[in-house]
Amino acid sequence: MIGADDRTFCDLEGNLIGPAQGLPGDVLCFLALSRSALEAHAIADRLWRVEFGVADGLDLEDHTRARNREAEVFAAIARRLSSQLRRSHAGKTRLMREVALLRRDHDNMQGAFASLEAYFHRIVRSERSLTMTLSPDPGLPALSLRPGDEIEQRLPADSPGLSDIGICLRSAPVSGAGSLRVTLELLEDGEAVADWVIPAHQLTEGWLRLSLARALGPDPQTAVLRLVWEGESELRLMPSMPHPDPRFTPRSGAPMLALRLWKFVPGTQAALPVDGHPAQLAPMPDEWNIGLSALRRAQNASPEPGAVEFSDLRTGLFVRPKSEAVAAARIDGAGRPGMVHIFGGVKTEQEAGPEVEYAYALAPANARKRVASHLPQFDQGRVSDWLRLPPNEWRELHLFLDQPLAEPHDLYLLSRVAGKSVAPAPVEACFFRMIGKTAKVAAE
Repeated sequence: MIGADDRTFCDLEGNLIGPAQGLPGDVLCFLALSRSALEAHAIADRLWRVEFGVADGLDLEDHTRARNREAEVFAAIARRLSSQLRRSHAGKTRLMREVALLRRDHDNMQGAFASLEAYFHRIVRSERSLTMTLSPDPGLPALSLRPGDEIEQRLPADSPGLSDIGICLRSAPVSGAGSLRVTLELLEDGEAVADWVIPAHQLTEGWLRLSLARALGPDPQTAVLRLVWEGESELRLMPSMPHPDPRFTPRSGAPMLALRLWKFVPGTQAALPVDGHPAQLAPMPDEWNIGLSALRRAQNASPEPGAVEFSDLRTGLFVRPKSEAVAAARIDGAGRPGMVHIFGGVKTEQEAGPEVEYAYALAPANARKRVASHLPQFDQGRVSDWLRLPPNEWRELHLFLDQPLAEPHDLYLLSRVAGKSVAPAPVEACFFRMIGKTAKVAAE
């Protein structure tokens, strides 16, 4: 028998049964070189059948009449090993072919998921969800950063689906020179997943929203926000509340930073919010989402007080016209550089009443009027056509630009009572979430 790893059969008393040399565990074949060898094989075969219920499945070669037994043994070994090698090569070839097919199917599946994500991204246009707010506490002293200071804030939430982080500034820096560098790191991986550099002249009082192009994946990790102030004057950040674990405080004995955290489907892409700052080296976004957070911060640009109001019930912004006067709301900076197309839904939220006309308009942010109720002079091509609607009817309003915006613009939402109709009370004209497409996606 050609093999190794000898095995023997014994009875219940431990007495050896069968051939004294035992049975190898990795047998190639049986070579019978004598009559006694044939008898030994027969005993081993019977023992195997008794023990396992089947034959051993190995070939028996009868070489009892061989003249040169050594040559016969080596020839048999060569034949068996060669046959085994051919089978091994054939198995590896089949395995490589199956791996290639598996890789192709995996690539096809990834492509299908990418197409599904693109469809969801472009058609459904879901918005990133605000999942946590640590409100600023004006009664606590601000966290001051001097030039060159660095702080680290561990986020009090798990990382799966994290898409945006908001920090709050007590005031704009006195000097407009320098920048704020922010890095988002995953502690377990030791990896920096995003980096933002915000010029000092873009830092204003209030919330600063830092947006990821793609929400973090499903693997739960500890997210850490690292801030480095590289300006010339002091930067003051708003605190929120103390935390008993010092790992969650940016400085020893200091409260946590005021924070806002948004989430989306883990590992997927959503339209960037128009009030968000994209990460460094991120590709130009195809779309900007002028969503609920933007509508909530809209200002009244109408002479009539109370004409502009956000409705949580309707999830839209009322811009209520009365008689022939134009009602207007302004969303600061909603026209991002690169935009060529803005569209969204409009509806008069009442069962009866006069028809209402709706329009979008854009004006450069640097030409913003000091008095919000004074409308600027809109350039040609920066105002949409007026869309006339009867009560309780929803439609899409579009503004197409002949050239991409080269600088930040304010977006104006305009409404007026159509024709010579008379409205005894302000009409419930409502604007809904909008999408701003860039030149990149509009050209496709």
